[in-house]
Amino acid sequence: MSIADLLGFGCLPMVGLGGLLLGSLNRSNRPPGDLAVWVGVLMIGVPLFLVIFIYQNDTELLAFDASVSYLLIGAAMLIVIWKDINFVAMPGRDVLMVVVGVSFFALGSWYIAGDFLVPRLKVVGVVKQTSTTRGKAGVHYHVQLDDKYYDTIGKLFDTLRAGDRIEADVGRASDTIFRIRPAPTR
Repeated sequence: MSIADLLGFGCLPMVGLGGLLLGSLNRSNRPPGDLAVWVGVLMIGVPLFLVIFIYQNDTELLAFDASVSYLLIGAAMLIVIWKDINFVAMPGRDVLMVVVGVSFFALGSWYIAGDFLVPRLKVVGVVKQTSTTRGKAGVHYHVQLDDKYYDTIGKLFDTLRAGDRIEADVGRASDTIFRIRPAPTR
């Protein structure tokens, strides 16, 4: 089992436990420098950082975790504004946090619905080429099927070769290939 697999299964429970810890500490009025507060922040921040910026393209589960992470970040920003928690006193902060919070929440909702809740598109084609790019959010895997480009996850990318005729399940929101199988013969 790889680090990506462990992270995929452990990310959301770890973030949930960190949120529960911080929520209980918030009710007990702990000071911001308290060790328990830092443990809670790390329990949330480290898995979210790893999922969003390092491993989000490795497996289908991590792509789902990244989508949920966007939704959670947006929801947390909106809750902070709603509860009027004043982390930083600066003009325009509330407007900015609402705009960014709604954007993250909408993005996460769009990816969850479009990639994991509605039926995926079935695409049949011949793999023309495969490529990778390294960006701020880890490695991105690309596949050209006939004349259209798609993203894919790392586990599938390693199995694709130019000239393969495949049938792919493509997420509607992200245009990402999540499953492949040999295409039926004509």
